[in-house]
Amino acid sequence: MKKSLVKPFIFLSILCETWLSLGYSQSVSREVDSLFREDQFFVGFQYNLLNNEPSGVAQYGLSGGIQLGVIRDMPISKNRRWSIGIGLGYELDYLNHNIQISKDSNNQLNYSVLSLNDFDSNKLVTHALSVPFEFRWRNATPSEDKFFRIYPGFRLSKILSNRASFKFNSEELKYTSQIGLETWQYGPTLSLGYAQFNLSIYYGLNKMFTKEAMSNGAPADMSKLKLGLILYIL
Repeated sequence: MKKSLVKPFIFLSILCETWLSLGYSQSVSREVDSLFREDQFFVGFQYNLLNNEPSGVAQYGLSGGIQLGVIRDMPISKNRRWSIGIGLGYELDYLNHNIQISKDSNNQLNYSVLSLNDFDSNKLVTHALSVPFEFRWRNATPSEDKFFRIYPGFRLSKILSNRASFKFNSEELKYTSQIGLETWQYGPTLSLGYAQFNLSIYYGLNKMFTKEAMSNGAPADMSKLKLGLILYIL
């Protein structure tokens, strides 16, 4: 197994145990409703990974995130096992990495890849609104609250605010706007699982940094991969 994937799997294992205990404790009886809709609220936890990172770029520690929101479930089959879902969500992501973002006296952005020994912390935090779209299959029935699901989809996100922070000894730098990130992020998603236990995957299709940022030293072609767990609620 790649070294960069060891921590995500440890992180997901811990979440799995927590999720399973939640699943058993949250089982409730359902009223019979032939016009039932499923999974219209969601909350998820994820591990953020850099994808297509160039040589020298690395992550350290845990880089996580949370997502939550609402999805309108619209059944498209008579037995209501096939449906389309579209919604609105909020995403908080943070990424521990070794790319220093700084500005010179002319407010010009600069990017440099550091050794992990050259800083105490170097973090990127983003807040975003997202629009998830899912094509849904589940073997649900009107009276059963535990069922299998497979939800492939697509997610479009708009970054509302961001913060880059760097600390080393007594030096501390913080930038809260205009740090060269692409405002819009998008990519395919997949959620699958049983009952309250569901894995989620997001694969970013577009680059993290703008063309202008890349011309000033930001890594080119780098995007995000997110692995996590998601809980759907009626």
